[in-house]
Amino acid sequence: MQKFEKVPESKVVFDTEVASGVRSQVPGSEFPLAQCLAGCAVDPACSFLTVSTVGSDVSCDFYVWTSDSIACTASGQVVVSGNRSLPSRQHWLFKHLFSPQQANLWCLSQCSRHQACQVTTLQTRPGALRCVFYPDTQICTHSLQAQHCQLLLREEPTHIYRKLRASAVSGNWGLLDQAAALTWVQTHIAAFGGDPRRVTMAADRGGADVASIHLLTTGAGGSRLFRRAVLMGGSALSPAAVISPERAQQQAAALALEVGCPASPIQEMTSCLRQKPADTLNDAQTKLLAVSGPFHYWGPVLDGQFLREAPARALQRAPRATVDLLLGSSQDDGLIRRAKAVKQFEESQGRTSSKTAFYRALQNSLGGEDADPGVLAAATWYYSLEHSADDYASFSRALENATRDYFITCPVIDMARHWARRARGNVFLYHAPQSYGHGSLELLDDAQYAFGLPFHPAYGGQFTPEEKRTALKVMQYFIDCIRSGNPNYPHEFSRKGPEFAVPWPDFVPGTNGENYKEFSAQLPNRRGLKKADCSFWSKYIRSLKAPADEAKDGLSAGSEEEEQPAGSGLREDLPDPGSKSYSK
Repeated sequence: MQKFEKVPESKVVFDTEVASGVRSQVPGSEFPLAQCLAGCAVDPACSFLTVSTVGSDVSCDFYVWTSDSIACTASGQVVVSGNRSLPSRQHWLFKHLFSPQQANLWCLSQCSRHQACQVTTLQTRPGALRCVFYPDTQICTHSLQAQHCQLLLREEPTHIYRKLRASAVSGNWGLLDQAAALTWVQTHIAAFGGDPRRVTMAADRGGADVASIHLLTTGAGGSRLFRRAVLMGGSALSPAAVISPERAQQQAAALALEVGCPASPIQEMTSCLRQKPADTLNDAQTKLLAVSGPFHYWGPVLDGQFLREAPARALQRAPRATVDLLLGSSQDDGLIRRAKAVKQFEESQGRTSSKTAFYRALQNSLGGEDADPGVLAAATWYYSLEHSADDYASFSRALENATRDYFITCPVIDMARHWARRARGNVFLYHAPQSYGHGSLELLDDAQYAFGLPFHPAYGGQFTPEEKRTALKVMQYFIDCIRSGNPNYPHEFSRKGPEFAVPWPDFVPGTNGENYKEFSAQLPNRRGLKKADCSFWSKYIRSLKAPADEAKDGLSAGSEEEEQPAGSGLREDLPDPGSKSYSK
């Protein structure tokens, strides 16, 4: 047993038996080509094989990797930086490897054992082999014209192998589309009389989860894509905001099978899904959410490119661009509210009597992506989530409260707190404490007020005069904040109102709770929104999840890095002369 010591900067740790890491060449007189191909076909790790003949012997080797070491668009430029200090683990292996093929396979098999190892580089010398193991080292930047990718390695390698799954569809096209739209606005808004220095990005609910990720990326700070952001009922810190590549692949495979597409290989699955009508995909996704729960939807992916790390960590070193935030949540925004589409789909399929199974699926969402049973048990105790077949109303309300706090309100407060402490701009928080009986409308109270729904001819009759006065003042706040970055600076629209609203205090982190505006009749100022409930999630639940999170961070945590000049290009690893390669 050979043990690899852990270096302080390393995020990839290897502890393996050398002998089991080598898939030796097999004397092939009894293993003809057909058997080699059959062996690769039944081995899920085999992506291609090489077959060599020496006299009457045939040897076949199975490979897991590809020398196509990086995936970029056809117009993208790929470069290698050799001046970057990255977490890696390197090792020299002497004497007992007798062929280049055997040496390559040893390195590849070592990397294959560890999920954190995404790239390995090989160098050979007489009687020796050197492997350098890396986590995902690809970084890509995108513009409207092209994609520019770098493979950031410690030094210029002889050969580079990258895991096959790293070249799969990375996702995040929605984020890239949003970035492209914001870039277009920056470039052209002046032609329409706008000011590119005063652009505001606004989104609500799941859209706010996604849009707020732009606050954490280099583009938002480096190119100043927007100056202010309005986030209604969502933030990047929600447990449902970002999913892992593994979960994204699982969901994509499940969706593919649901609509009659192959789940693999990835190229065939992607091509088939792109040919399906949007309605077919939406219905299939809703059906799958009926089982997993509404907070297990598709979302941005930790792809190592556009989104390189978890939002909570990215927030610690997000670009120090000055961006003003107005954000908040609604009391009625929770899992039951967001599950309406799922429930309606179930009813349309004739499954109106499956309430127990349906609510169990909703309850499973409390565990987030990891479905942690400890989290679910603690929430059951704290919110008294006792399921009773005779009392769906109380169960639904408790479930709504728990999921609202866990997925929406508390992450919104955390986002405000982090942003305010880093002094990245003005921060104003609100909360809509109750519904005024307009639950049949698609929009929640904060969105109804902010966008003037009480004054729409089709809906105005559903609102009282008091509600309309409240809506007018909320509209005043939003317009003033969009114009100036502060909801307390009146502008022309506001002066048309009957009276100015009560000043909205800054969100200021403190031991007694932070300031927020309550969207009720008198628009009072409050402190300490959901202080006890969020303490339950941020302290008690975090302590329950700490061991798992620490184990995950030990494999995937990155280090803060600065951009370095590009180095030389990649060299392709070719099969040995005389060998034949067969792709699976």
